[in-house]
Amino acid sequence: MGNVRGLKNRLCPRCSALTPHRTLYARVTVEGKRGWIGLFWACEKCRTLNHVVLPVYSLGRLSSPLVTPLAVAVVKALEEGPLDFNELVARLRRKQPPQTGHIFKTAVTIILEFLKGRGIVMEKQGDRTEDILGALRLRWLGICPVESKRTLVPLYAQKQGGAASQPRFVSVGAYCTSCGYHQEHRV
Repeated sequence: MGNVRGLKNRLCPRCSALTPHRTLYARVTVEGKRGWIGLFWACEKCRTLNHVVLPVYSLGRLSSPLVTPLAVAVVKALEEGPLDFNELVARLRRKQPPQTGHIFKTAVTIILEFLKGRGIVMEKQGDRTEDILGALRLRWLGICPVESKRTLVPLYAQKQGGAASQPRFVSVGAYCTSCGYHQEHRV
């Protein structure tokens, strides 16, 4: 049926081990566009749904002049508000600052570490799962078998269909935003 995509080793809070985790997605509509957003990291060992917790970057104090065009672009992007790493890279690639060429993730990582060391950029952990669940609670969802309310979110995982095909999303279960009920399908 194809290989599972998106497995990454993470520290699982329940089994306290570095185990493979699969990203589970929910299909959402944002600003009129349908897309996939990571909702949970599922531990392959203990089957726990762990929240997606990512570092979020925001501006601290600007204490010294910035020496590279990429550092200036990062500061300008963060002036609009806090961003996680992927959002920051996407914004930099969209705006394409002059004299930078292609925006590489490694270059952004190095610039962020430099700016954090100078106190220009602040990093804190952000729980993306809680933000997404809060937004999903406002929509009509499936009926939860435990509470008989429309609070069930379908969960999907990425699969690779063949050698050259695009990844596709397959249903792997559902999660209740109210009671935490989790129904799982094996992929």
